[in-house]
Amino acid sequence: MGIVLKHTLKGSIYLYLGTLIGGINVSLLFPNLLGEQQWGVLTILLTLVAMGSQFSQLGLPSVITKYFPLYNNSEVEGFLRFIALSFILSTGIITLLVIIFQSQLMHSYRIDDVSPFFFVFFVCGLIFFTTMLRIITSLLVIQYKTPASFFFVEVLLRVLQSLFLVIYHFTDLNFTGFLGLYLASYILVNLVALIYFQVSKTMKLNLFLERTSGLKIREYIHYGLYTFFNGFGNEMIKNLDLLMLGYLVFNGDILAGKYKSITFFASLILIPLRPLHQILITIVSNNWTDTKNNEIEGIYRDSSFFGIFVSGLIYFLLLFNFNWISELFPIIDEGLLVLTFFGLGTFINAVTGINASLISFSKFFKFNTFSLLISLVVNIVLNYLLIKEFNIIGAAISTGFSTLFLNLIRYYFLKRKFGYSPFTRLNLFQLITIIGLCVLAVFLNHFKLINTQSSIIGSVIISGFFFYYIYNSQSFKKALSK
Repeated sequence: MGIVLKHTLKGSIYLYLGTLIGGINVSLLFPNLLGEQQWGVLTILLTLVAMGSQFSQLGLPSVITKYFPLYNNSEVEGFLRFIALSFILSTGIITLLVIIFQSQLMHSYRIDDVSPFFFVFFVCGLIFFTTMLRIITSLLVIQYKTPASFFFVEVLLRVLQSLFLVIYHFTDLNFTGFLGLYLASYILVNLVALIYFQVSKTMKLNLFLERTSGLKIREYIHYGLYTFFNGFGNEMIKNLDLLMLGYLVFNGDILAGKYKSITFFASLILIPLRPLHQILITIVSNNWTDTKNNEIEGIYRDSSFFGIFVSGLIYFLLLFNFNWISELFPIIDEGLLVLTFFGLGTFINAVTGINASLISFSKFFKFNTFSLLISLVVNIVLNYLLIKEFNIIGAAISTGFSTLFLNLIRYYFLKRKFGYSPFTRLNLFQLITIIGLCVLAVFLNHFKLINTQSSIIGSVIISGFFFYYIYNSQSFKKALSK
């Protein structure tokens, strides 16, 4: 079994386990044990942290992915020290900004469940440890330790959060106390990850203190800033709907919690591909040139093939079985259209594969930023126009369309500049067929034309066909050998 398939399978096991825990958290535990209002407040706080952590990361994970292989095989010294100092500086700046704009943030999102001091403490602390964990996992992935990175983020972190939530529920802790425990979960995972570095000898921690010599700091900063805007734009597209729901709608905090629970299910569409994409991106990073490379185009097409069939199957199954799933998880009731539109954007993300990474490794990496800015403007305008009218459905339409628009731009760019295309005529036909099946699933569930028994039997039959086709495909056979 090749490293691609081996790490993909191990990573997928951790991802699915983490997804199961996360699904229980966001659909059952958090809404019921915290209550709708405090679950909504936590959702908004975590969204603010996600945006702030993009500033504190300052493109450093992308710098690691692109330049660490060169550093690891050269006489350059002090690369990790540069990463650590940049992280400390950027986190200090974002902490100062949170302190300055604390009152405006709390007022805009009607956050009155915590004191101003604790708001700053929680948000800034979580930004720090979220960024630290992101840097650690980037270093793990670039050294082919992808399964370990997924274990820390997807499993261990969520298990700790579930445990702390249960402790909160059965003790006299208030909401502020729970937030303190939530922050502690990130601190503990970072400590465990650092211990893993030392014990597994993946990397010596004293390299972070290594003196600098021969570093291309100006190039790192230049690349990092552009990828920062790229990462920030991605995070904005993913979280802008939540922020604008909280800001534009009267009961936005409650709707934000409901919306997050529904869209969590849409995130399942990408779960099997995340470890695969991480491995493929690492392979491309170590073999990239700006000239035509048939192997790289082959990797691009393979990532798209698995996106069409694996993510397409999950998207279809979620829509086809929505009615009985919503009975198990009442908080997502009436969320079929939200899942449809938001899920479509997620599915197209999977289908277009590793397009953003291919652009980021090339000399045209700035295009990622420009395309994101255009898509972000589209997203902002659509959210503003549609959320007031359609609430969470409007937010899902805005995010789904802007994601589709962004990936079409990147697809066209790669096709024009490098001749890379993730599609063949057969792939396009398969893609259209799967989208047609998803439309049919929405129609059947919206008008209650299918019962639980029929949807389960139909799911088993269609899944069997999909798995048979994937198993006998050339892309799967190539993955076995790599």
